[in-house]
Amino acid sequence: MKNRPLRFIIIGLSVFLLMVFCFDELQKISLKHDVTNYLLQQGYSKDHIKSIRTYSSKAPRYSARVVFSDEDNIIYYYKSDKNGVRQFGTPSFVGGNEVSDAYKLKHSDGPFN
Repeated sequence: MKNRPLRFIIIGLSVFLLMVFCFDELQKISLKHDVTNYLLQQGYSKDHIKSIRTYSSKAPRYSARVVFSDEDNIIYYYKSDKNGVRQFGTPSFVGGNEVSDAYKLKHSDGPFN
């Protein structure tokens, strides 16, 4: 009987943490789906997309890192906001060299604001 409040707190905390984890994973799954659909609407085929990985961080809260098959050393960054999915960044260095007009990123939607 004395352990009942402690058991209730532990179970409540466990359920809360499980809900937070599930929400986070659902957001990442949803973003991956949205980014995939966005890229397909932009004319890319699934063969053009090597990988899409989603992450949670401080800002933006959820982002996707996309690698294309024909440029597998470059990561393109996407996010979803009230305006839909958009690319919000590309690398500034490729192979230790600064990206400039001499190296044209094949899949850049930039410039970014």
